[in-house]
Amino acid sequence: HPNHRQSRWSSRMAVISLKKEDMIKNNVPCAEDRRMAKQELGIYEKYAVLSVGRFAYENGYGKGFDNLMRIAEKSADDIGFYIAGDKPAKEFLDWKKEKKLKHVHFISFQEKDWLAKYYIAADIFMLLTRADVWGLAVNEAMANALPVITTDKCVAGTELVEHNRNGFLVSPENWKEAAAHMEHLLQNGEMRDKFGRFGYEKICRYTIENMSLEHLKILLGGGYCNPQKLCKGSSGYCSR
Repeated sequence: HPNHRQSRWSSRMAVISLKKEDMIKNNVPCAEDRRMAKQELGIYEKYAVLSVGRFAYENGYGKGFDNLMRIAEKSADDIGFYIAGDKPAKEFLDWKKEKKLKHVHFISFQEKDWLAKYYIAADIFMLLTRADVWGLAVNEAMANALPVITTDKCVAGTELVEHNRNGFLVSPENWKEAAAHMEHLLQNGEMRDKFGRFGYEKICRYTIENMSLEHLKILLGGGYCNPQKLCKGSSGYCSR
């Protein structure tokens, strides 16, 4: 039924939305912004790869942190891996110690404003989850103009990440392919910027304010309106 289809779409839009205040105001982080954020947070590596999630989800294996650790083992020391969420499982702490992975950092729970600094400081966002009913961290990464590498088991990834346009999608166990994409992006700053801007422009259309307008149109019988037509000023970024 058409109205049932609109209702389902309307509900999904609410799930994937961020507030307008969560978006970067008419701008995206530049190289200097990321450098200053790294300095403030004490990130000493040349590059920062960020992942966000809770170890409470299957002791970190659900979020694919084990595969992120495998990538870190094969990566140069000038690539820092920052896992933000909650207290890491003991086996991951032991793994870091045994393999001497000084460039792997476990960041405990952070308040929203402080976590936002990690998004700005990062160069790439990676979420190698084995299953996620959505994955809001993908929205947050795109709102901070980060290229995203995630899996085809992350619903936010399959909905929002366009392969080779604002990031890459891989299968959960194909960490070697994820590592190759990471290396390619880190070696190409122009590509990172291009991917980040494309992702930012895309997620900018999915603010809660815009989706509220969609709800109102549906309730008033106006029907469905493509969210891609919303909130895109002449500059290509959020203008209201």
